[in-house]
Order: sequence, then C-alpha cells, then structure tokens
Amino acid sequence: MSENEDFKVGMSMLDDISEQLDTFEWGALSSHSFLGRNPVLSTDEISQITVKVENLLEECEIVEKKIGSDKEVLAFLNYIKGRLYALYWPFKFPRYKGHKKEAIYCYEKAIELTSYDEKKGSCKYYLALLYRAYKEKQLELKNLEEAVSLLTVDDPIGMEAAKELEKLKTKKKGMCFIATAVYGSPSAKEVVVLQSFRDEILVKSMLGRAFITGYYRFSPFYAHLIRQSESLKKVVRTIVVAPLVRLSKSLLK
Repeated sequence: MSENEDFKVGMSMLDDISEQLDTFEWGALSSHSFLGRNPVLSTDEISQITVKVENLLEECEIVEKKIGSDKEVLAFLNYIKGRLYALYWPFKFPRYKGHKKEAIYCYEKAIELTSYDEKKGSCKYYLALLYRAYKEKQLELKNLEEAVSLLTVDDPIGMEAAKELEKLKTKKKGMCFIATAVYGSPSAKEVVVLQSFRDEILVKSMLGRAFITGYYRFSPFYAHLIRQSESLKKVVRTIVVAPLVRLSKSLLK
C-alpha cells in the first residue's frame, strides 16, 4: 500500500473514531455535563466503557502509524486521544493510574501542533473539565478563561466554556449574573433587590420560574461579555438593569 493510500485509510479510521467518540460521550455519558461530577454506574457499565475506550485507543495507535507527519491531523488525533483518556477518570481503578497525565499530555500536544484557535480552545475546554474532575479549581479556571479567549460566541464549546467560567467565578448559587457583572459585586444593593424580586415574586408563578430557568441558562455567557467592557456595562446598567431594579423595588413594597 502506498503512503497516499495509507494516509487515506488512516484518515477514514480517524473519522470513524471521532464519530464513535461523539456518540459515546454524548449518548452514554453526556460528557459535557458528566465530566467533573460523580457518576453512578454499575460494574457492567464500567466494564463496557473501559473496553470501548481501550479499543478506540488501540485504533488511534494504528491511525498514528498511517497518517505521517501532517501537524493538523496529528493535532486532531491527540485531541481525540485526550478525550478518550479523560473518560477513564470516574472509575479510579489502580490499573488506570496515570491516565490523567496521558490526557493532559495529549491535549497539550494537540495545542502545540495546531495553528487554529478553535482547536486550541476546544482542548482548553476539555482540559478544564478534566481538572474539575480532580477538583483542581485554579487550573480549571485558567483553562476556561483561555478557552473563552480563543473561541467565538457562535462556537457551542465557546458558549459552554463561558457559562462554566461565570458559574465558577461567582460560586454563589442563585447569582444574578448580569446584574453582578454590571455592578461589580454580588453584594451590591441593586443585585440584592433583584435577588429578592426573584425569590419573593418570580418563583411563585410558573411563568416566573420559566423565566428564571432561561435566565440561568443563557445569562452567564453575556455576563462574561459585559464584564469585559466598561462602556457595555454602562449601557446595560442604564437601559436594562436600572429600570428592572426600580420596577422590582416598586413590586416588593
């Protein structure tokens, strides 16, 4: 088989591995919300997961021998391997000791090889999730910040990274993200008014609870954007938040 044919076979295998991993992560583990939390899995489920991961890693080794020295392809391969190694973390069996290091090495290698910010940002996001799993908050925060700086608003992983970053920074359950970004502190009197309006009025109606759910789903990303711009803070404070604070005060009386 010629080098060109070898490369084509390797690329086809890599596409298959990537597709299987996407299905496996999102379907079996829902990894974007799963990583960093403690799963409850049966022995059989754990066995199925580990066998699947090991098989895909073996296929990655075959791919590596076929694709040659193309940096972007090698970067993508290391990104895939990093995600596979990261899937070992919940089980903490002695035989899996060291896979955290393997995952970190693969992500960092992918970042080194690629010239695309999108790929670097994706690696940073997955690194953050891995560090969360091991409760290394400073490294989680650092990688989320770098992921947000590399990715755009339209990128799904960029949106997830920004939301996770805001949640990590505020740390306080029930935080009014946008008001806190505008006023600079969760203890600002305006933020407290809005929290009281939420807790005393909004939560008592179905429509209010639906609004709260939507707000906490989408507001962290926009709060991050507001936090970066003083002029945007002024605009949002004047046009949106301040009128809401006045309305909330009147309704709370």
